[in-house]
Amino acid sequence: MIDYPAQFVNSTRVVVTALSAVLGVTCLSAAGWWGIYGSAKVTPVPPAPSDEGQEKPLRTEYLQALIARRPNHWQARVVLASQLAGEGQHQASVRLLSEAARHRPKDSGILRALAYSAEAAGLMDEQLRAWTRLAQNYPYDAEARMRLADLYRQVGLLDLAVRASEDSLRLAPKDPDALRTRAVLEFAIGNYRSAANRATALLQASPGSPVGYGIRSASHRELGKWDQARRDAEAAIRAAPGDFQSRSDLARLFLDQPLPQPQQALRVLGEAPPQTAQEARHWHYWRGIALHRAGRTAEALAELEPIGTQAPDFEQVALHLSQMHLQGGDSEQSRKWALTYEDLLARRSALRSATLAVRKEPQSAARHVAVARAALSVGERTRALFETRIAVRLQPKSGEALELLKQLESGGKS
Repeated sequence: MIDYPAQFVNSTRVVVTALSAVLGVTCLSAAGWWGIYGSAKVTPVPPAPSDEGQEKPLRTEYLQALIARRPNHWQARVVLASQLAGEGQHQASVRLLSEAARHRPKDSGILRALAYSAEAAGLMDEQLRAWTRLAQNYPYDAEARMRLADLYRQVGLLDLAVRASEDSLRLAPKDPDALRTRAVLEFAIGNYRSAANRATALLQASPGSPVGYGIRSASHRELGKWDQARRDAEAAIRAAPGDFQSRSDLARLFLDQPLPQPQQALRVLGEAPPQTAQEARHWHYWRGIALHRAGRTAEALAELEPIGTQAPDFEQVALHLSQMHLQGGDSEQSRKWALTYEDLLARRSALRSATLAVRKEPQSAARHVAVARAALSVGERTRALFETRIAVRLQPKSGEALELLKQLESGGKS
């Protein structure tokens, strides 16, 4: 059983805007929220004044007044949290559910609802706290452990992610989410054979899973199994025709294989318009590489130059730009991008060193701030916010941590 770190149980909220989509319960009605309690004994919320002919805020004001009159009324907080979540006010919902959890610290329904609402609000640390408490209080809760594995992976704590994933698989060895989480984790670590095997297990448990095909294709690509990689990449597209990642993966496969097919890659990318800023960076990157392989260097530079200056987390852009300028005879530009590439590699190394240091001194606010700054220097704002919030929790009066938090929340870069 994993010994979940104390700082995740006790730390404050982390506002992270780059997390994944809502898991599904945040739009439940008030009645839907009550369904999470099962047979638990609860004190009914006194009937509110009739809403007929009244504006919706009347019920909100009534519940707020009830909470003010009866501070221990956790049920009213849950009902109000549900209403606010349904209106898209997820941060307010999280605050109310956190208060309810203080009154009912082992209530699995409240903790699970809190974790889901925190995901909708983009509050990563609230997710970690809620799932950690569920894991500690409920030894057989597989979902808590698989969610923790995913969250640990996102902030680079791969050893904790592996241990949480192992726990979830012991409890639910054939659960598609547990298998997906482990397959993604194995690929992130670089265990490509294991990732392919886990993806196969996922496809057996969930036939037609585009994630399963995608992970297995990428794993085969890294192992040099080009035919298998292409079959799985095409299967992923058939399973999810509108998915950008699947088409991007196939385009990369056309470019990475021993006999590159840049025209095929350009065709595939033309069928996969990006929907987000992150997808757009990847789209321009692979389109730039394809154009360069096709001998269209000027067009390739036009694709890559903008993202080379906008994406510090994309050091491969700098490397390719250096090589392209060198081939074109522009040694000055080539050197500029080579230095940029070396600088980005040094920043990555600094982040790894800072991560090792904070694991040795997890209660040091200064160590967490150092990780936050290193993460921000390579464009990992999610990690930076996460570490900064922990630092503020550990040392609430730390001027450095508070200033960094203010800059991050206002959109500042350093």
